[in-house]
Amino acid sequence: MREALETLGRIGRTTPSARAALLRLHDSDRRLSSEADCRAVLDDEEVRAAVARLLALPVLAGDDADGG
Repeated sequence: MREALETLGRIGRTTPSARAALLRLHDSDRRLSSEADCRAVLDDEEVRAAVARLLALPVLAGDDADGG
């Protein structure tokens, strides 16, 4: 997941569909980590920070969040 977030950050913009997915991640109560030990907490914090940065990116027009 981290690699995908980094790639999206390099693109510098999101689409409405990507933003909707990022919002679902942001609002999730689950740990956003593949780690199963105490590293999961730190990993989760880093992923959530990356998601927050991505949510601040400009959104491209022309893509709807419903895929249609």
